[in-house]
Amino acid sequence: PLSDDTRQSVNFSNNFSTVFNKNLQGSITLDITQQSGLLSTPFHRVFLDDATTDIERLPDSRLKIAMGARLHYYLNDYLTSRFFYRFYWDDFGISAHTFELELPIKIHKKFELSPFIRYYMQTESDYFAPYGENRSNSEFYTSDYDLSEFNSMLFGANFKYITLWSPLFKSYAIDSFEF
Repeated sequence: PLSDDTRQSVNFSNNFSTVFNKNLQGSITLDITQQSGLLSTPFHRVFLDDATTDIERLPDSRLKIAMGARLHYYLNDYLTSRFFYRFYWDDFGISAHTFELELPIKIHKKFELSPFIRYYMQTESDYFAPYGENRSNSEFYTSDYDLSEFNSMLFGANFKYITLWSPLFKSYAIDSFEF
């Protein structure tokens, strides 16, 4: 039985962007979130080290802070470089870094190809342990892999077709398709 099933979140977000010169634009962001209430997912079953099971148990408050920076550099009419970095921290013990680089290439006035690479790394929560490794005498525990250590690398390319025609359905317009 759970004493309370409500959750409240308060968010603060701030963004500052500027044009440094005709070729360089940048922005920085700050996001702060304070959550309270039921933060666990009670239908997640946790297998403990003493062969018993229980529901996921997490603290009833959480502070999350994320800071990011973005730079866009226009090399010429056909090539742009876009760099993004984000740092994340919360009081569950997680910190994370995201790096992303994208190089949009304008092939024609209607076509754009954007190769990209994204790297993400995250530390695990203080309350995470895999199947059967959470200690039964701990106050808080989870086996949810969203809160585990995680590293990933994603690379690929987007293809964009830019349309230059009038609205389709009176109040809707499609200005581009992206895959």
